[in-house]
Amino acid sequence: MISVYFTGKVDIIISAVIITVYAIYLWILIKDQKNDSSENKNIERTPINRKNILLVVLGIMGLILGCRLLVYSSLEIASLMNVSGMIIGLIILALVTTVPELIVTVTSAVKGLHQLAFGTILGSNVFNILIGVGVPAVFTNIHVEEMAITFDGPALIFITILLLILMKRGMKLTRYEGITLLSTYIIYIGTRLRFMV
Repeated sequence: MISVYFTGKVDIIISAVIITVYAIYLWILIKDQKNDSSENKNIERTPINRKNILLVVLGIMGLILGCRLLVYSSLEIASLMNVSGMIIGLIILALVTTVPELIVTVTSAVKGLHQLAFGTILGSNVFNILIGVGVPAVFTNIHVEEMAITFDGPALIFITILLLILMKRGMKLTRYEGITLLSTYIIYIGTRLRFMV
C-alpha cells in the first residue's frame, strides 16, 4: 500500500510481491492443515461424493459466466449514471459478489460451523486483496484513484483491526459486535458517497 501511495498504480513488481505473500500464506495454511491431519488421522473420513464434485464444477462455471455479465452490466450502468467505476465496484459489485459468501457464512454460523464461517470470510478477503489485485497487475498496470489510497485503504485497515479486536474479546462475535461491524460499514459507505457530492 505504501508503494501504491507514491506511484498511484499497481505494477508487475508490486504484483509479484503480493502474489508471493499469498503463496507464503497458502503454504503456512497447508502446513498447519497437515499437522492437524496427522493429529486426527484416526478420525473416520466420509468418502467423496462424485455428484458433489460435479455440482462444484458446474457452480464454478456458472460463477465465471455470471461474473462476466455482472462486470459488463455494471460498467454500462456506471457509464449511463456518470458514476466512477470505483463507486460501482465498492457498492454494487461488492454487494452482489458477496451474497454467495454471506449465504455460506450465515448458514454455517446457524449450523454451528463457526470455523467454516470465519474461514470463508477471512479466506475470501485475503484472496481478493492479494490475488484479485495481483494477477490482473501481471498483465497490465492497475491505476488507483486517489480516494482509494487516502480513504478506502485506511478504512479497510481500520475495519480489519476492529474485527480482530472484537474477535479477540472472548474469542467470539456476539450480536452486539455484529451490529457494530454493520454500523461501521454503513458509516463507511455513507461517508464515501458524500465525497462524490
